[in-house]
Amino acid sequence: MKSSGTIVLASSFPRYSGDYAGAFVERLSRCYLDAGPVTVVCPYDAAVDKDHDRRLPFKIKRFRHFRGPFYASGGPENLARSRMAYPLGLGASAAMLAALLKELPKAERIVAHWALPAGLLSALVTKIKPLPLQVIMHGGGLHELLKSNYGARLATCIIKRSGDIVAVSSVIKRDLLEALPYEMTTEISDKVRVLPMGADTADFRRQDGLPAAVLEDRHVLFLGRLELIKGLDILIDALARLPYTVKLTVAGDGSQQRRLRDRAGRLGVHIEFLGQVSLPERARLLKQAPLVVLPSRSLRNGRREGLPQVALEAMAAGACLIASDSGGLLDVIKNSENALVFAEGDYKALADMINIALQNGGLRRKLGETARQKVEKYDWKVIGPQIAGKFIEMG
Repeated sequence: MKSSGTIVLASSFPRYSGDYAGAFVERLSRCYLDAGPVTVVCPYDAAVDKDHDRRLPFKIKRFRHFRGPFYASGGPENLARSRMAYPLGLGASAAMLAALLKELPKAERIVAHWALPAGLLSALVTKIKPLPLQVIMHGGGLHELLKSNYGARLATCIIKRSGDIVAVSSVIKRDLLEALPYEMTTEISDKVRVLPMGADTADFRRQDGLPAAVLEDRHVLFLGRLELIKGLDILIDALARLPYTVKLTVAGDGSQQRRLRDRAGRLGVHIEFLGQVSLPERARLLKQAPLVVLPSRSLRNGRREGLPQVALEAMAAGACLIASDSGGLLDVIKNSENALVFAEGDYKALADMINIALQNGGLRRKLGETARQKVEKYDWKVIGPQIAGKFIEMG
């Protein structure tokens, strides 16, 4: 029986060359190849390019599902908009479980991205076949799991069955520990490591060696899904307060696009919607953006950002980054050192910071250069072996 080696279970994975969906899953999967074969179990989608899958250095096993919650706006948002959220969620989870069980006899270890559904399903199957299990805790799946007391009990199951847990930010670790029974927190606190998903920093550096922040045009870039948690409406409100016109470029897609477009029109904000962009286009945009804004917010149901990849990518490009203090962003940025930070939701403070940054080229350059230096420790060549290496040693 040919070994499947390390099974990587994920609800998002690039479907074609340059696809940003689950790109960090693909990048991290490469870090397990030193331990032998890698098999990625992930959802099928109509956009999948089979030739792309065949060119990768590991096996791709895509399972089919009926109108599941994967891709597009993201699992939590897809389910929240559906009248059949629970049946669809259960159906997609069952399809993922069936695909995992098929690979289980040949597996040597499991890496699960997102607590739900991959983390929970992996924890359950290790009762059938005890295997080393690493769970990567991103924001969306964990917060969906922790919305109820029953979900907290399921999180306890995941913790107990996992040999290694990686939280992408300190906020994710804190949210996880606070949801668990008090008597467990001391026991498992050391078990949960805080390590973000990395970035290939060289891909975002400008050829002229300068940070993108030195550019003088009044241009702001927003990269992200057009969903409430990303806070683009806060940025639009902030730009409407400025006494001059600023071009806002928005790269991303989502359920809120029409509402956001209408809001910008009413407020007279000049905005260009590019839709979803490829990885190379993402890098090109960041290299040309003197100012990148991440106005993320926490949602009423307790959900908040883990650590958006765009923060590290903007830092690698040397853009002047302005971000809210939401979620795990403060793990990598510090106000007035390598970014400007405002209280989430405070569009007036954001407007003031944008105005200061656009008027002060020296400040932008200082922040951009410092960001480029700091982000090097989050390069995949550094962070990948830290995430994969310890887990491989365990098993």
